[in-house]
Amino acid sequence: MNMKKSEKVRDFCEKAYRELEAAGIDELFDDRSERPCVMFADMELIGAPRMLVVGERDLEKGAVEIRYRATGVRKSVSASEAVATIISEVKAALGELNSKAKPQEE
Repeated sequence: MNMKKSEKVRDFCEKAYRELEAAGIDELFDDRSERPCVMFADMELIGAPRMLVVGERDLEKGAVEIRYRATGVRKSVSASEAVATIISEVKAALGELNSKAKPQEE
C-alpha cells in the first residue's frame, strides 16, 4: 500500500492490522512506497500464505481481495467482513493442524 496515495486505504489497512494483531494472527503490513507488483513478488518470496489486498477503487465499492498463495485463488470479499474472514480461516486451519498433530490413542 502506498501510504501517500489514499488516506481511506491507509486507515482501513491500519485498522485491519490492529484487529488481526489483537486476534493473535501473525501479519506483515507492507507499507513501503513500492509498486504493487514488487510487493506481491516479495510476499511470494517470503511465503505469505494469504494476502489482504486493499485498493482504493475496490474499497470505494466496499470490497477488498484475499489472495491465497497455495492455490492462487483470489477472492473478493466485503471490506467489512474481510478481517473476520481471515481470522476464521486461520483459526480453522490451525484447528485442523492441531487435530492432526494429536497422538492417536490405542
